[in-house]
Amino acid sequence: SDRYEKLETIRKTEAADTEDFLGCIEKAFEDSPDMLQEPGYIVDLGSGCGYIAAQYQLEFPEAIVIASDVEYRAEGPEQEQHPSMALLKKTLARFLEDHQWKLKKEDSKAVPEKKTNKKRRKDDNPWTEDELVTAYEKMVANCCEIDVLAPCPWEAVKQLQGKCT
Repeated sequence: SDRYEKLETIRKTEAADTEDFLGCIEKAFEDSPDMLQEPGYIVDLGSGCGYIAAQYQLEFPEAIVIASDVEYRAEGPEQEQHPSMALLKKTLARFLEDHQWKLKKEDSKAVPEKKTNKKRRKDDNPWTEDELVTAYEKMVANCCEIDVLAPCPWEAVKQLQGKCT
């Protein structure tokens, strides 16, 4: 669908949900907020295009965020247009390439001032291009297919049982 064609469209359409979901996570951990900054795993089931899961990776850099989805059986371009592993892998790779390109462009200019505010704000990107590249590299490396209808433990992440934040 057109919704996933342009990266800027994805950023805009996913922004409100990102804020809502991050707010829910922070509320769930309000009694122990330090846990969110510790190493661990976050498995995002049904990641769709992967944008929101990548925001978790940026917000919780010590964690390993695993974006997941299922295979959508269809022919050709239709498969890459539906929330599925094909869309997830393709979109994460596109975001990584976009930030690598921006980082390369940034490196060819003067050294940018390091951003210090790490709390996410609406309509604000507190992350440096280097941090964005690192986050998307982790996302691409760790995404996997998880069939949530299969019996537990799910084969792709069974080694993480009891280790998730």
